Amino acid sequence: MVTTITGAVLRTAELYDPATGTISATGGLTAPNGRAEHATALLPNGKVLLAGGVDNIGNALASAELYDPATGTFSATGSMAQSRFRVTAVVLADGRVLVSGGFNATGALTGAEIYDSTTGLFTLTGSLNTARDRHTATLLPNGKVLIAGGRNSTLEVTNALASAEIFDPTANSGLGAFTAIGNMNSPRDEGRATLLPNGAVLLTGGFISYQTNLSASSAEIFDPVSNAFTLTGTMSTARTHQTASLLPDGTVLVAGGVPNAGATTPASPTAEIFNPSTGTFSATGSMTMPREYAREVVLPIGNPLVSGGDDGTTTTASEETYYSIAPLAPLTVTTTSLATGVQGQPYLQVLLEQGGVGNLTWSESEALPTGVTFNSQGILAGTPTVSGTFPLTFTVTDSSTPPKVTSETFTLTIVPSGVINFPPNNNFQKQRGG
Repeated sequence: MVTTITGAVLRTAELYDPATGTISATGGLTAPNGRAEHATALLPNGKVLLAGGVDNIGNALASAELYDPATGTFSATGSMAQSRFRVTAVVLADGRVLVSGGFNATGALTGAEIYDSTTGLFTLTGSLNTARDRHTATLLPNGKVLIAGGRNSTLEVTNALASAEIFDPTANSGLGAFTAIGNMNSPRDEGRATLLPNGAVLLTGGFISYQTNLSASSAEIFDPVSNAFTLTGTMSTARTHQTASLLPDGTVLVAGGVPNAGATTPASPTAEIFNPSTGTFSATGSMTMPREYAREVVLPIGNPLVSGGDDGTTTTASEETYYSIAPLAPLTVTTTSLATGVQGQPYLQVLLEQGGVGNLTWSESEALPTGVTFNSQGILAGTPTVSGTFPLTFTVTDSSTPPKVTSETFTLTIVPSGVINFPPNNNFQKQRGG
């Protein structure tokens, strides 16, 4: 037994239909005693991975399962090497899933594993530099992952963390490795991380300390070029367990949460909008009820759906949708340059946009360097076998009616192997707009 279950851990699942605004039951989980505090990840094939968690009798789980929306059923897949809950998962640029940290009978974990949907197996990768659970994991435009905050829990002491590290899936001959970087300006346990259209990461809220039990009202920006954290505007209230949703116009909706770690602390119904252009938060309409531990997803029409959670004491089954009064933004490719590549070395860049809604489809119309591919998710990847400069035009189309379409042209430079002292991310200017 590793934790105390104060409420029923469920095996049931439901589907929300944005076209009708209705909820319907779907197949049940395979975990016989339910699954809570597990990691979830939407795979490129449309299935959903559920990994780890804790069951209704307090056991940490190593098992994993897949939900198939085509059949409405869950099926078991390969298990992890370690049982873990309060665990974090992120889909890598190649479609595999990184599962890191978590908690079990030994305390917070340093172990990490990668799930491959083509084999249905987990493989151990490099270990975290700091044992942590309830941290954030964000895929960066260069294919690396920012791991930030969380807490270092033992069976006796819990410490909120300000530390951060970067996971590189190509390090150690493709095994993957974590590298510690500078700390955030504040500890953040159960804070939220949002990738912005410019490639930076917004980090908001989270518990500061379990000695004071206070949450942070501060927010900060992570720059993936310098690996530095910089404070930005402050939220109107301290928040932990809030939601954070990237809106189509590039702003971020932050809603709900609790100001401290008290057992019966009332959750907040308030919400605010972060504007990356000004680095400030401004109030927006409140939710219909206070919520913490709610979950959010941006619907195909661009509106965030906030579901479940509790008001500080009582769990709710309700859901609500946020409607923005901001005008729809034009679809824009927000990537401003392509990183320089090296002949014979792995290359990866994820293109970013804003203004699109629903499913996005990317395409490319010029000849790519031999060994490099570009997929419909906007990912440029491979190992170039030639050097040179390559003009590339990328087009992105959303699923609105009628669809929005835009194109941008860049120059990709691949330098010969052995060349040194070149900028790692040249700021080539866009040659034309679409």
